[in-house]
Amino acid sequence: MAEVPHIFGTVTAEAKRARQPKGRPITPEELARLIDAAQSRHMLLFLLIASNTLARPACTAARI
Repeated sequence: MAEVPHIFGTVTAEAKRARQPKGRPITPEELARLIDAAQSRHMLLFLLIASNTLARPACTAARI
């Protein structure tokens, strides 16, 4: 291969650091309340996976 193809939609590390956050991070106390409020094993599993994958929906859905 003489050259690699350009990948559109990539974001540089500088651009990632410069953008505004999408929201505030959840506090440990809030996460604990969510886990305590889980009323089914499925919801508990979802919350544990979501919190450990930084709530990336694709990663969460792929593991359930």
